[in-house]
Order: sequence, then structure tokens, then C-alpha cells
Amino acid sequence: MSAEKNPNDTREQELWERISTTEGADRAEVLDELSHLAYNRNKYNECLQLIESSLEIYYKLGGAHNYLKEMTHLYEGKAHCLDNLNRPKNLAMAIAGEAGELVAEFQWLKAEESIRGALSVEKFRDIELEVADVAIYLLRLSDVLGIDLAQAIRKKMDINQARF
Repeated sequence: MSAEKNPNDTREQELWERISTTEGADRAEVLDELSHLAYNRNKYNECLQLIESSLEIYYKLGGAHNYLKEMTHLYEGKAHCLDNLNRPKNLAMAIAGEAGELVAEFQWLKAEESIRGALSVEKFRDIELEVADVAIYLLRLSDVLGIDLAQAIRKKMDINQARF
């Protein structure tokens, strides 16, 4: 594995650092740029949150009267995110990606270090958030496909019980 940093990761870090030093339309632009990075990583929920934050700033600054071009761009981005959130294939890929991020939280821990009592508060919070990400996408996929998740879980448990 290369020791070189991903330029997108460096750019994203720079943008997050700029958030605290920018205000108004400049902050909205930084949030917009972060939304593009989130979209390119298939993080559509994050992308939507960033877009909403940017739109909120523009509304406070006078809305479409002053920022029509910027707000139109953001609403187009919002439409793309929402469209992707409704595609089962993309949702399944998002679940896999989030599950990978969850696994990464445990990657260098020994088995005994991975139990709740041994986890630092920060590590537990990071794991908790990754579990939530997996659950959010799983619930959304179930909803889009019309799967009654509770019923499917019961059915799978019955199948497993019969097999073992």
C-alpha cells in the first residue's frame, strides 16, 4: 500500500478546516464543495446534509433573490443525491462501504480489546456511528424494495434454526 495521501482526502481536510474560518456565502461554497466530495464517495446522506446546510445559509442571506445560480446548483445536486438514494444497487453498495468502515474500526484491535468495556469512549462513539450508517442504508433499501424487515428477519431465523 502506498504511503502517499489521497489528494481528495487532503482537499477534504482543508475544506473542513476552512469551515471554522468562513462565514456567509464563503461558508456555503465550502459546504457545496464538500457535498461534491461526499457525492463522489457515494455518501448521499452526507451530501444531502451538506447541501441543506449550504441552502440554509443562502436563505439567510436573501435566498434566490441574491443567490439564484448557487441555489439552483444545490437543488440540482440534491435531486441527484435523492435519485441515487432510491436505487437498490447504490443502496447495497453503500451498505457494503459502510460495513467496510465499521470493520476498519476493529481492524487493529485484539478480540479482547473489541468488547464494549475495553473500548475508549471515542472508539465506541465511532463504532456506534458506523453501525448507524449501516442501519440507515439497510432500512432505506428495505423500504425501497418493499421488504418487511422484521418479517424477513423472522423468516431467516426460522430457516437457520431448521438448518442447524
